[in-house]
Amino acid sequence: EILEALDGEQSQEDNTMEITRLLFKAVRDGKTGWVTLKGNQGTVFVEVSKRHFVVDSDTSLRETSARDSTEVRKLKRGEAFEAVGEPKEEKPDASVVLHARALDDGKAGWVSFKSGGTPPLRPWTSKFVCRAPVALTSTLSGKDVDALRKVEVGQKLDALDFPTTDEASGLRKVRCGAGEGVVGWAAIGSADGRVFLEVH
Repeated sequence: EILEALDGEQSQEDNTMEITRLLFKAVRDGKTGWVTLKGNQGTVFVEVSKRHFVVDSDTSLRETSARDSTEVRKLKRGEAFEAVGEPKEEKPDASVVLHARALDDGKAGWVSFKSGGTPPLRPWTSKFVCRAPVALTSTLSGKDVDALRKVEVGQKLDALDFPTTDEASGLRKVRCGAGEGVVGWAAIGSADGRVFLEVH
């Protein structure tokens, strides 16, 4: 049976029989009483457990060892529990952090991601290839009807600046050269998610 020694309670010593008793509370039913630790012949009746613990402050009992797994319930302060496995130290995954500034609006902040996997970033390149026909306009907010020309599938473009947002349409566009001295603005994608230009 599992017993919890009550903090701050003094032990009782029977000097006539050299027996020591300690006040305990039974985990099963909460009843308290004095228990003999060791008999006068050396028989051990109660010993310290290395598998049982008491909660010092409220904590979560989760389905798996992952910190973000589903919570089974809260373990309350003073509650006793049994370890069903050996303790193991789990170090958090290392993260890469990058101080960045958005080129569109100049806002700065931190980008973070776990190291070791596929990062959500890649070096910018000025080479694009057309994946769907798109208009090349003379201005950032130019309309398709005013296009200098249509960029066709498979055509390669050289970006002359970083992509930016056309405030009128909300589309991301890039100023690029389409060969033969033609320079204009082309949308990278459509509002419904179609891809016009892709980094090559």
